[in-house]
Order: sequence, then structure tokens, then C-alpha cells
Amino acid sequence: MIKIQKKHIKFIVPALLAIIFIVIAITFTLGSNDINKLSKISKEIISINSSLPNPKTNDNFDYDKTCDTLKKNLTSLNNINSTFQQMKFKKSSSEDIRSSLSNYINLNISLYNSALDILNNKNEDNFSDLYKQLIKYENDISQSTASLSDKGLNISFPNNANNFFHRINKYVNDIYKSNRENDITSSQKLDFSLYLDNVVSNFSKLKEDVQPALLKIREDNRNLSILLDDINNKKSDFNKIKNDSCSVSIPSGAQNSYEALEDMLNSYEVYINSLQKSVETEINEPTSTDIDSNYDDSFDKYKSFLSYFDSFENAINDYKNK
Repeated sequence: MIKIQKKHIKFIVPALLAIIFIVIAITFTLGSNDINKLSKISKEIISINSSLPNPKTNDNFDYDKTCDTLKKNLTSLNNINSTFQQMKFKKSSSEDIRSSLSNYINLNISLYNSALDILNNKNEDNFSDLYKQLIKYENDISQSTASLSDKGLNISFPNNANNFFHRINKYVNDIYKSNRENDITSSQKLDFSLYLDNVVSNFSKLKEDVQPALLKIREDNRNLSILLDDINNKKSDFNKIKNDSCSVSIPSGAQNSYEALEDMLNSYEVYINSLQKSVETEINEPTSTDIDSNYDDSFDKYKSFLSYFDSFENAINDYKNK
């Protein structure tokens, strides 16, 4: 056993204390150096996010400026990430917070990329997935910021950055809803336009002038029942068109053309009923003195119908050109 003389104790104790102090100092310096590196990176991230403009509620969304800002900050974040990955840390106890900060940087990069992706998206079918992804990264950033703060790192996601990304959310959501509404409106307009075109097509035979046929039947001394059968067929086809018009969906801006359709249908119904009555009178009362006047009235109603039909076609053209 080594015996230490009392006279040497006064030299050994201070030496041991000095060694312990040096070890503690070195340990503290290494730990402090790691913390300084981590704090420096966190401050740079905060600075980048703080540079995002704080939009006002009533401000118009500046698409070009927003994309430029996102790209500029994204470049800065990638540079920080590259620098951070090359950093060396002395203490193994720094690894946990270093790993968390690395994930945090990547989350910021993902958030910026996600915002650019949805702003540049041209395919509405992709909107839902891109929007969910953007919201997810925003939530992940919030949770990760709180977690890093709990570990003692001075980190925050500034309010103006939150407002900036929320403004992007509102903008893309409004655009999507507007596009969807426009698509629905366009689809309704197309469907209604096709319906109107079908009405015009179906009337190609219904609106023919039967007066030449009437005169030819008389000239050939044929039975007017031939003409009456034709009129009944026309009435049957007309009633189908009229019934369909009662159930058709009228899109916004189509009221004038629909009113023109109704006027045209009403005028045709008046005309065809009058013509039927005139023919029936001639068949059943061939000696009646009212036959010619009845036909005159019917053909006047026919001219009136043609006028309404022209107005109907003009209304269709006006509607299509809106």
C-alpha cells in the first residue's frame, strides 16, 4: 500500500481538483459547442420562415410573388440542410436533438415543395391528394416545433409563416371550388344547349307548311283524312317535346332561351289545334261557309308560330355566345 505523506496532500488535492475542473470544462465546452451549432441552424430556419410576408385578409393573392418567395426560401432551406448534414458533433448525447432538427429541416422543405406543387397543379383530379398533403405538412411542422422546444432548442414557426401558408390553403381551395362550379356550369350549359338543338331538329318536320299539301289533296280529289292523320302524328310528336320541356333543368343564364322555347311551343300548339279543327270542319261540314275563313285563321297562326320559332333560334344563339 502506497503511503502518502501529509506534506504531499496539500499538493495532490489541488492537482486532482484541477484535473476534475479541466475535464468538466472540456465536457461543458464540447456540449456548449454542439448546442451553439444547433442553435445557429434553428435561428437560420426561423429567419427564413420569418421572411414570409404576412398576408392581410382582404389582400388579393399574388400568385407570381408567392411562388417566387417559396422558391427563394426553398433554396435557402436546402443550403442550410446541406451545411447541417456536414456538421460534426462531439457529444453522442447531441445525436437525438440533431436528428430531430434534421427531420425538422426536411419537414420545412417538404412543406414548401407541397405548397409549390399545389399552386402549380393543373389537374383537378390531383387536387384532393395535394391538399391533404399540404395540410399534413403544416400539422407536422406544428407538432415538430413543439417537440423541439420541449427538448430545449430555441425554435418556433412564426405567426406570419402560419398565416402565409393558410392564405395559400384558402387561395387553392377557392380556385378549386370556382373551377368545379365553372365545370358544373359549363356541363349544364352544354346539356341545355344540346337539348335546345334537339328541339330545333325535332321541329324540322313539325313546322313544315301544310298548305301546299292541302291544296294538292283538294286538286286530286283525295280524302282529307290523309292530312288529318299527318296532323295527329305531328301533335303526338309535339306533345312529347312539350312534356320533356317541363322536366328539363334550366341552368343559370338560360331563362331567356327557355321563355322563348315556351312561347314557341305555345304558339305551335295554338296553330296545330286550329289547323286540326279547320280540316275536321271541311271533312265533317263540306258545305260550311266558314271553311276558308277557318283556314285563313289557321295559317295566320302558322305565320305567328314561325315568328316565335325565329325568336327561339335567336335566343339559342344568344345563350350559346354568352
